[in-house]
Amino acid sequence: MSSLRVLMYGWEFPPHNTGGLGVACHGMTKEMSGHDDLDVTLVLPKGMDFDGQTTPNKIIFSPNKKSIKVRSFDTWLDPYSNEKSYQEYITNLDEPVEYQTLHDAVMGYANVAEEIVQTEDFDLIHGHDWLTFPACIKTKQLSDKPMVAHVHATEIDRTGSHGDKRIFEIEKHGMQEADEVVCVSDYTRKTVISEYDIDSRKVSVVHNGIDKNETEFDDQNQLYQQLNQYKEAGYQIVLFVGRLTFQKGVDYLLHAAKKVLSQNSKTMFVVVGKGDMEKKLIEIASHLKISDRVMFPGWTQGENLRALYTLADVFIMPSVSEPFGLVALEAAYHNTPLILSKNSGVCEVLNHALKIDFWDIDKTAEYIVGVLNYPTLKRALMELSFRELSRTGWGEPVNKLKHIYNKLIHLD
Repeated sequence: MSSLRVLMYGWEFPPHNTGGLGVACHGMTKEMSGHDDLDVTLVLPKGMDFDGQTTPNKIIFSPNKKSIKVRSFDTWLDPYSNEKSYQEYITNLDEPVEYQTLHDAVMGYANVAEEIVQTEDFDLIHGHDWLTFPACIKTKQLSDKPMVAHVHATEIDRTGSHGDKRIFEIEKHGMQEADEVVCVSDYTRKTVISEYDIDSRKVSVVHNGIDKNETEFDDQNQLYQQLNQYKEAGYQIVLFVGRLTFQKGVDYLLHAAKKVLSQNSKTMFVVVGKGDMEKKLIEIASHLKISDRVMFPGWTQGENLRALYTLADVFIMPSVSEPFGLVALEAAYHNTPLILSKNSGVCEVLNHALKIDFWDIDKTAEYIVGVLNYPTLKRALMELSFRELSRTGWGEPVNKLKHIYNKLIHLD
């Protein structure tokens, strides 16, 4: 039987990623490259150097797997940007850009559909989040091929009730036009059905996985060495990893940190990430008089991030709304005990973590102190979470996607 040809629209890919979607696309396509019955063409919005993994037009994951074909187009997109950050970006460029607003850039990206349809053979379209949906819709209209809208996060998750209405409408239109909507969690599925009024019969759940082959870490990087000195001096480390935005709930974590430090003064809170709330969060830490116990090292990933997981005594994800939360799986895989917001999709996969309401700073502080002070609790959380990871690779998610693909092109 011939391979099923998947045209996949994305907008980021490691090492050029700012969030979990790029990591998910990497793990997903890497697994797909090992399936003889799948051929994938990945469309990205700008030319990228994948650190030796690619030629100019393909990604090679390993010698014994098929390569993933890449089509890249010179359009700048940032999935977590807003109009303000987009303006800041284009202002600092040496050359003029074609699109003066983020919305125009997204709609401009859709124009690549005409060239794609003329030059690529494919059986179905698979697009990731709102920045790709206009391109997916146009490709579907030109090719009459079925479309999968993969929802990793919504505007409601990112901003609550204060989001950009145009983004909301693009998301809704994309889901309406899609033949199948794939959500990264049941938590997200409920949002898609209730807030976007999408027919529940075409909304399915495919949880994210992790690449269990990525285990190497760099214990020589500067941040690791600095934190290791704190560890040797008797400090314990509480780690957060994610974008510094409203969605991630770091402001609540800082207030909880104040309470933790009143009981455990030799605790260091490490807040890894960047975002539009970074300056405000630094100001909150200063106002709470805990700046000497909170580090904001910026964004890190790959081997450097894996090194931090190995140092942390507890990993916390206090999100206001978290469709999934891949970093929690990564932390668990490195034997770090977890404290997770109840408003997160990863809780559907990891049962053996301490669960909090993001706004309950007293309970958050209580749980952090409990893990730090009671080695038996810490060890139990580590062991039980690690056991659950046996079913969190990318094999099962890709098999579920293949079932959806086959259903759409009437092979099942």
